[in-house]
Amino acid sequence: MFRNNQLLQRSKKINDLGETPDLRPIAILADPYEAEAGILVPVLQKFGFNVFEARDGSVALDLTRKHNASLIVASEDMPFLSGAQLCERVREAHGDVIPFILISAKGVITDKSGRPAGITDYAQRPLNLEDFETRLNALLRAQRQGSVVREAAAVPPAVPALALAARSGPTPPPPPSQHIIADVKEGSMSVPPMETEPIDKLLTPKYIAEHDVKKESAALYKEAFVFVGTSVRCAQKKVRLPMEKAVELSRAIVASIASEKSLLMLATDRTSPFSFRQHSVNVAIVATRMARTLRLDDERQMRVCLAGLYHDIGSVRLPESLLQKRTGLTPEERAELQKRPVWGAELLAGYPGFEWLPEVVVQVYERENGSGYPYGLRGRTICDEARLIGVADVFVACIHRRPDRAAMTGYRALEIITADLDSFGERIAKTMIRSFSVYPLNELVVLNTGEVGKVIDINTENPLRPIVRVAYSVEGIELTAPRVVDLARNSQLWITSAITPDELPDGRR
Repeated sequence: MFRNNQLLQRSKKINDLGETPDLRPIAILADPYEAEAGILVPVLQKFGFNVFEARDGSVALDLTRKHNASLIVASEDMPFLSGAQLCERVREAHGDVIPFILISAKGVITDKSGRPAGITDYAQRPLNLEDFETRLNALLRAQRQGSVVREAAAVPPAVPALALAARSGPTPPPPPSQHIIADVKEGSMSVPPMETEPIDKLLTPKYIAEHDVKKESAALYKEAFVFVGTSVRCAQKKVRLPMEKAVELSRAIVASIASEKSLLMLATDRTSPFSFRQHSVNVAIVATRMARTLRLDDERQMRVCLAGLYHDIGSVRLPESLLQKRTGLTPEERAELQKRPVWGAELLAGYPGFEWLPEVVVQVYERENGSGYPYGLRGRTICDEARLIGVADVFVACIHRRPDRAAMTGYRALEIITADLDSFGERIAKTMIRSFSVYPLNELVVLNTGEVGKVIDINTENPLRPIVRVAYSVEGIELTAPRVVDLARNSQLWITSAITPDELPDGRR
């Protein structure tokens, strides 16, 4: 207890002495083992933290009440309050704001029992500092992306890439530069090709079986694909759009997303060609999932879905020469492309009961900071439906191959979105992260063992630890019998990086 009192006194020395406050983010290290704490403090300091120590759970809880912590690392076997009990108290007081790493003896947290509620990540004794740094680095990157909901001022500064051993795999990519963000914005000016291969070429029985897709959901996806194609032809011929069918289809998509993940698997698939019809369907599905995360009611979710299907219908009025052009837009061509939302609103106007639809579609390319088009709207003048579709449009475009560039990982696409919060808005960007996690569905990931797998489901409570189907061995050989691993229930495995289909062993996809 004397040692704990000393630590508390040390934690208050800045205020007591009237010195300049330490502006570094605070990490609370609650560990009864002084030797173990002695090796963890330098690691946390290396990551830019001001470390406050405690030797028992009650003192650690007192520190969380006195300090605005950005991270808590706690041992499970502390006196007075265990690490898991401390986490429960912290979650009661602060929700899931503060990342919490639990340290336990080897085997205490088994694969069968899983994590105690609220634990962000965990480490087991004997501590491997290299592994601990890898996990901490990934956790802080997730925090900077908004996966661990936190005010930006409390997020630790960026740290240099760690020099990891080969078995730890590559570190995550650096934050996206303004040049990359500008490239994505420029890419959003182009239009997907109108024509594509038949959808049946994608939705084969083999594909449906391998991608955890239910047959009825595959049929619904195909129906949406055909519907967009039919609507394009109607718009081109200047005949009435099938609005009643649009409502029926959108309600079916909303119900499917609420019950299972098949449509989300199809919308985030990275192997299909990037086409106008498929892009529109994928954007509608992704935006609807976000609307559900934002807890919009079923009627508004239907509206998001319907507007997503029609969000780029104005492209049918663009000249063929501009539809085929991918790069090097002239100012005149850019101005022409920026008329798409207005043309879309005009095509969708005049339908009784759908007066809301043109307003949503014309705002899809507007941005929070006024940098969008066609009118340069700002902030709350842009409706939530349009905001959701706008960010879904960018995400879907990023993760698919386009004629002028390769596909990005979902991890990278989310980095770009969260790095440009001025455009998309913090609330909508965080909704995207909560909907699809740090490693979205269908993301190809490298594990710390060197094996490669694909994300087939996410753990909403732990965005760093999805469910993965391991498909490639350490040697890069495709497995004949892939195994499924829930990383939230396996403390010995974690993700070191995400890769694109082009980076698979032997170029396989």
